Amino acid sequence: MGLLTFDGVGDAAYFRGGRALQRLWLTATEREWALQPMSAFPYLFARLRDGGEGFANVEKTDLHVLRERYRRLFSLKSEETEVLLFRLGRAGPASARSVRRPFEASYRWA
Repeated sequence: MGLLTFDGVGDAAYFRGGRALQRLWLTATEREWALQPMSAFPYLFARLRDGGEGFANVEKTDLHVLRERYRRLFSLKSEETEVLLFRLGRAGPASARSVRRPFEASYRWA
């Protein structure tokens, strides 16, 4: 299990984290490791940090308790963005490839 984080909060931290995630995932795949996203906690905690809109008070309370346990587990700093929680496991080569449309077939330039 791993947690990809970046210093700071906000859009810039998520942008840098997304680039790092892409490099992490491609490197893992190249070395025949499977990466499985587990994004629920980082998403819920980010939403809670931004005010918790849509959560009932009891849900906010429960999430705050979980958040503290989670922060201790991963030794998180308060000004750190959690980009993605993931599982990592050994995997052999892909048994099938996804069919992809050519780039030109998907986009039109005006």
